[in-house]
Amino acid sequence: MVSAGGEDPVSAAIGSPGRAGATAVYITHDQAEAFALGDRIGVLERGRLVQQGTPEEIYTSPVSAFVARFTGLAGELAGDGCQVAAGAPAGD
Repeated sequence: MVSAGGEDPVSAAIGSPGRAGATAVYITHDQAEAFALGDRIGVLERGRLVQQGTPEEIYTSPVSAFVARFTGLAGELAGDGCQVAAGAPAGD
């Protein structure tokens, strides 16, 4: 949500603690909010930290399907797997 003045109220409320020399822990289930506000992000799965890093690291190199779904990269395909022989065109 954006306020009438055009500023996100969450961002306005917490400001930018890193610039002030402070550290803040902000907990959210909203991946867009996490990526917008965080200098570093930790992704929890069932109460366990499964990946931490910069927003770019989390987005470009998710360590699991769970983290990929968190980032919105849920491009999983259902199937039983297959092997392609070296040099063979895929799909044959």
